[in-house]
Amino acid sequence: AQVEAMRRFGRLLGMSFQIADDVLDYLATEEEVGKPVGNDLKQGTVTLPLMLARHDPGVDGRLEAILEKATLQDADYAEVVRIVRDSRGIDESYGYAKTFGDKARAELQAFPPSPFRDAFEALTYYVVGRRN
Repeated sequence: AQVEAMRRFGRLLGMSFQIADDVLDYLATEEEVGKPVGNDLKQGTVTLPLMLARHDPGVDGRLEAILEKATLQDADYAEVVRIVRDSRGIDESYGYAKTFGDKARAELQAFPPSPFRDAFEALTYYVVGRRN
């Protein structure tokens, strides 16, 4: 039972981490994350913040107008980043990251209290709140 709980913990923590990392691609500075802001977008990777922003009524087709272009310029990428930052896609993505972190933490209840369990619990908070 503990092996399965740890497997689920790892999967859920990984989901939380990946979503938080995807949000950082839109919010953090290049100095904070060590890669250009919007790097995933420039590589053609569609992540959760962009997907959720596209469904924000306030965005009103502005993302599609840019993303449907045959070739995107730096100004286009910057505008997409700005639109995503201003959309509810960021907050909703953080909500998903937090939910996965909460579920991961719940899996740790299969283990008795210990400094190791405490460290894993702390990790679930860290991945959502990190800035690099």
